[in-house]
Amino acid sequence: MNCTPSARLEEKHTEQSSVYAAEGTLAHELAELKLLYSQGRISQQLFTRDRIIIENNSLFTKEMPSQVEKYTDYILERKAIAEVSHKQVILSIEEKLNFNHIVPKGFGTGDAALVYGDTIEVIDLKYGAGVPVSADDNTQLKLYGIGALQAYDLMFSIKKVVLTIVQPRLNSISTFEISTKDLLFWAHNIVKPLAEKAFAGEGIQNPGSWCRWCKVKARCKAFANVGVELAKKEFAEPQLLTKEEMVEIHAKTPMVLEWSKAVQEYMFKEAVKGEKFPGLKLVRGTGSRRWLDKEKVKQLLKQEGKEGYTKETLVGILKVEEMFSVDRFNELLGPLIHKPPGSLKLVSKEDKRPEYDDLSEANEDFL
Repeated sequence: MNCTPSARLEEKHTEQSSVYAAEGTLAHELAELKLLYSQGRISQQLFTRDRIIIENNSLFTKEMPSQVEKYTDYILERKAIAEVSHKQVILSIEEKLNFNHIVPKGFGTGDAALVYGDTIEVIDLKYGAGVPVSADDNTQLKLYGIGALQAYDLMFSIKKVVLTIVQPRLNSISTFEISTKDLLFWAHNIVKPLAEKAFAGEGIQNPGSWCRWCKVKARCKAFANVGVELAKKEFAEPQLLTKEEMVEIHAKTPMVLEWSKAVQEYMFKEAVKGEKFPGLKLVRGTGSRRWLDKEKVKQLLKQEGKEGYTKETLVGILKVEEMFSVDRFNELLGPLIHKPPGSLKLVSKEDKRPEYDDLSEANEDFL
């Protein structure tokens, strides 16, 4: 909607799903299972089998069922309210919603939708706890509303679309209501022309806060130019910055920091895959040492007459190391220290640490 060329620029970019996305997917699977069972659409046996599979997933947490229940309870409550005044109420669960008549090849998966009378409610689960998301004029949800209209309008003569986002871990439920007339006007007059541009890869790259979610922001020249122009202003000479210039820099700084972080993350991931960057190399950082058996360490310190240096919580390794000669420390306590390998870092070629070359291990550990 804001940068039409980005859709095609992202097309060839491959990015592994994050842990947070995978956790969200698991929460959606649990929510779908609960809703299907509550509506009698799956058997007790199937429900139990799939629940066990979800609970055995490494991303499953003890809090997940209760958090997901906030979302499913809201849907079932809305359905019960609708049933008071309407004989026919449809609850769709994880249904594919096509809006390809507005956006070429466009579709999404509606987490849940209620259809009754002249109303459609589209309800979306956001399991993430990092960024609050509002339903107010939300583009994604409005597109899902278009998809729901496409599926049900002929059957129900829909006049109103209610869009809701449930973020259970933030205890947030946000709702936005729009008339069918206004939603269709937005779709045909605003979205469709932009979507056609995006599909053709046309338009001007337009950096802004929306770049946060762009897959190619690290390589986007337009995004980088924001930082370049800001630097020119910041280091303009010989006069000092005016208050107005400082306000402008303050407003753009988050975007520049976002771009800088994205570039560093992109280069690191590519280096781990084997890509070489002039003047840079991968090295293994220094891991933090830790005691393998603190009680054994305390016993040995007491035997060496060093008990005065221990408390209920054992002092750090560096402090203990200062109590002994190098040879005695290594002989006595060296076997009780674990030093895990440090994390990989992309550094200058001038760094004295040896270049890391076991990329098969790196890919397994970090990608």
